[in-house]
Amino acid sequence: MGVIVMEFHVLGQLAVVTTDGRWFGMNTSKTGQLLALLLAHSPDTVSVDHLIAELWGEHPPRSALGTLQTYIYHLRQMFVGKLLLPGEECPLVTRPAGYAIEADRADIDARVFERLVTSGRLALAEDRPEAAAAELREALALWRGPAFAGIDTRAALDGHVAYLDELRLSAIHLRVEADRRLGWYQELIPELRLLVATYPLNERFHGHLIDALHQCGRRAEALQAYRDLWRVLDSELGVKPAPEIQRLQVELLALGADGDEAPGRAGVAARAASPGSRAEAGEPRPRRATGGNGVLRRLHRPLQRVEDEEGVVVLDRLAVAAADLGDAAPVGRLDRDHQLHHLDDGHLRPRRHRVTDRDERLGAGFGGQVEDADGR
Repeated sequence: MGVIVMEFHVLGQLAVVTTDGRWFGMNTSKTGQLLALLLAHSPDTVSVDHLIAELWGEHPPRSALGTLQTYIYHLRQMFVGKLLLPGEECPLVTRPAGYAIEADRADIDARVFERLVTSGRLALAEDRPEAAAAELREALALWRGPAFAGIDTRAALDGHVAYLDELRLSAIHLRVEADRRLGWYQELIPELRLLVATYPLNERFHGHLIDALHQCGRRAEALQAYRDLWRVLDSELGVKPAPEIQRLQVELLALGADGDEAPGRAGVAARAASPGSRAEAGEPRPRRATGGNGVLRRLHRPLQRVEDEEGVVVLDRLAVAAADLGDAAPVGRLDRDHQLHHLDDGHLRPRRHRVTDRDERLGAGFGGQVEDADGR
């Protein structure tokens, strides 16, 4: 009989698979828990006290040590009896401090997953998105369900499951970023919609979806995706989207106001962060108002007026001199009391100015003047 090689699957139902095609799934028995904990720490030794705590918690029975030794015996019988391994080749070994599974890292799918994620992250850092995407896809394909599915877990295994789940999320983010760099926005949209539904509080997935929709010319859907995120965060946590996501919305509105086409692969966020992008595109630079009273004499383009839950968003690339915004792309908010706020580093700051009644009567297109709050 040839040498029997085993693989251990923990990214899904815990199972032992042999190269000759035999598959042994582990159930919720204590033997399954024992194997899961040993594999989580392989090839390191797991102490007897640690094993007892995982199997029975804080109040183990008096017979815990003897019962543990029985479970160890049953586990060895699985390897030697069912898998037909010679006793000396059994991966379950006894050591002075406890027990261990001696297995090559390449034979445990979780270890392979870790290696591929590290390789994909490095490829992305080296600006090799195609190689990164391939490595990360291979890594994610190893998952067949929740880690250690079907196994009752306690503190030690719970921590390991949480670690693997977080690493999987990181791998998804990295792979999405690799696909974005390759310009595969259209292909990403279905997956990103599923991801934001599965992880509704993960703002990075929402940000990727908003940007991908815009890159595909679906600006209205991108803005709706932002509003969906805003509502979820507000209702669940009472917070607003992160500043970078707010700036993404701001840039979407600004691009729409000027009739700009979707930017290239770098994305909306990169364009928003580039101070020279307007000049390079040949866009007119904003005018400053003249006069000592701070009144903006004339707007060379109408301001955009967008209603939301907090008031009116006032938006234009023209610098609002009364708000002292200089040449930056100004974004303000007109609240229900006609108090004008402007956006500074992702945060709305109150200012001393309001929009005149004449501007309010213009409805969707503000024109005319922005006056001081005292009416000058």
